[in-house]
Order: sequence, then structure tokens, then C-alpha cells
Amino acid sequence: MKFTCQKEDLLRVFSAGKSITGSKTNFSILSNLLFETKGEDAVTIKASNVDTTLEALIPAKVAEAGSITIVQDKLAKIVGQLPTAEVLFELDKGNAVKVRSLDKKRDAKAVIIGAPKADFPDIPDFPAGGKTLTVDMLYFRKMIQKTLFAVAESSANYTLNGVLFESAGGLMKMVAIDGRRLAIIQAPLPGKDEPEFSLIIPRGVLQQLLDMIHGEGPLTVAATENRVHFRMERFTLSSNVLTGKFPNYSMFIPAQHQHGFVVNTAELRGAIGLAAVLAEGDSQKMLWNLSGNALNVSAQNTDYGKSEETLFVQYKGEDQSIGINYKLMNDILKEIETEEAEFHFNNALSPILIREKDRKEYFFIIMPMRLDNA
Repeated sequence: MKFTCQKEDLLRVFSAGKSITGSKTNFSILSNLLFETKGEDAVTIKASNVDTTLEALIPAKVAEAGSITIVQDKLAKIVGQLPTAEVLFELDKGNAVKVRSLDKKRDAKAVIIGAPKADFPDIPDFPAGGKTLTVDMLYFRKMIQKTLFAVAESSANYTLNGVLFESAGGLMKMVAIDGRRLAIIQAPLPGKDEPEFSLIIPRGVLQQLLDMIHGEGPLTVAATENRVHFRMERFTLSSNVLTGKFPNYSMFIPAQHQHGFVVNTAELRGAIGLAAVLAEGDSQKMLWNLSGNALNVSAQNTDYGKSEETLFVQYKGEDQSIGINYKLMNDILKEIETEEAEFHFNNALSPILIREKDRKEYFFIIMPMRLDNA
């Protein structure tokens, strides 16, 4: 095997594959990347930890066909140190791979020992038939970003460790819930008669997609039994899905609201930042007092003191005192892109619905905290 390719293409693949090859495993071969020539002008690079697989196709000038697996961590560091934009790979005896810079001024090179392709697990091809859905890549990234933060860190309910992706009734939707908050985003499907999906995609896979998607273009989603596949540009990412029944999230969304207010998003972030400094210990509790057109955001610490800030809001209703976890609320406000945000609720202990002003494409639900005197 002998080929040359661009350093930039390699580094992009290494970045995408590191979370897969870096997984804890008892099989050393899963720390490797599989390189395999494709004709005279391309090389495929594959990574696998069995649950998740990645395949990338990069342009190359192939002089000799062949294949080899190379440990990702060391190879990425070697290539990163090479001074030139073009890199030569050449397989020698004993599975030794010569990696060399083609810089005429600096003869930088290394030899790294690989392992044969036969030791590497099979990676399934992207499904040729079955359920497939093609969407805008950047919008799919937005859907991930607006929901991923609300996935449970670690839950006994296994399905909460991922995001529900649904495609039905002319809409595609992502939903995440961790028991204290919910995030949901939906959009019209790109065409008519699109297939129906209901998949729970693991957090790690969506985080990897979030890191991989940078440019514009189509992204194709395909579903097979217990697996989901994503194809974009020169990359294909596949993963097991989470099995089980996702909670009936609609029961957490109030059918109607008695109270609501509008507040400047940046000002509220600032008030929460002040409250976070003195919020009590592990509870992370702050107090919101609504009265007239004023929202008072305060926090108290028995050891250090108290903070408060009063904001102008557009509110008409009964006076309310609501306990809020400042960290959970701050996570939500990071995803609000408009100058003003809307808040809707029924009482001090009911779920609070939060969304961008005059937009209904996505929204968030947070459960308030019980006050000591409630």
C-alpha cells in the first residue's frame, strides 16, 4: 500500500474518530483506524468500537493498493507534527508503515507498526434501501444543539440518556428530558410521503455529529433494526439506538397557561449570573418574585450573604414567588437567540414553558423548586 493525501483531510478524520477509538475496550484493535485504498484516487478510513462506527472517504493519489490498521492516537500526533500539507503513507514489511512529509526543505518521517485488516471488525455499509430521510445539515445541527443539553447525565431510565428523534405527520422532531426539564424542537419535513421514524439516539452520537457538522449541505438519516446511520459529505456515522419506551413527554407540557411575562434575555442572564454567586450550596436555588411589571431575582447564602436584581418585565397577573435552579435555567437561556424571551406558567409549582418571543419552533420546560414555606 502506498498513497499520498492532504494533512488537513487526515486531521479532520482523526478529530471525528477520536471519541470512537478512545473508548474503553478490551480489544486493542479498536484503538486503530483501518486504512484501505479505493481505486486510484481515494482512501477510506474506518473507526469502530462496535456500538458506533465511522467511515470517511478522502481524496488520495494511490500508487499501490492495500490496507492496514494503525493506532489512532499515535498516528494523529505524528501527522500533526509534520511540516507539510501533503503526507506519504507506505506499507513496508512486518506491517511497518512509513509516514513521511513531502516538504522539500524538511525530511520529516516516522515509522509506526500497524496490524492487518483481518483483525478489524466489519463495518456495515450505509443502507441501500429502507427508511431514509434527507434534511438540511445545518438545521439538523441546530436541532441537536437545542435539545442535547437536556439529556439526563446518567439515569436509571436508560431511554433518558438519549434524544428522541421522530418523523411523522409532516414534522420531524427532537425531544430530550431529564426529569427536571424538557427541550423540544420541530420543523416541517422536507418533502411529502417521508418515512416515519421513532428513534432514541444516544447522547454521545449526537455530540459527535454536533462536532462534525460545520458546513452546508444535505444529511441523510437511515434506520435499520436497532441502528441509525448518518451520511454527510465524505463521512458515514452509524450507531446502535437506545431500546425501550421514551416517556410520554406530552404529559409534561401544560395545555394552557394562566400567567406569562416577557423579559430581556441578556438582562435575565446577567441577573442569574449574580444570583449564582451566592446561591445556596448544592441546591443551586434562586428566588423569582413577580409583582406588577417587576421581576426580582435573588439568592441567599447563610454563610456569605444575599444578592438581588430587579428587572422590568411585561407581566399582568397575581404576585408570584417561584424557586428556580439557576444552572438549569442558565442552560436554557443559552439556547435563546432572540432579544426577549417568553415565560408561561400556571402557579409557583407548575411547569414553566420558555421560548423565544413570538417563535414557536422550539421551546423548553423547567420544573420549579419547592420553596421552604410552600
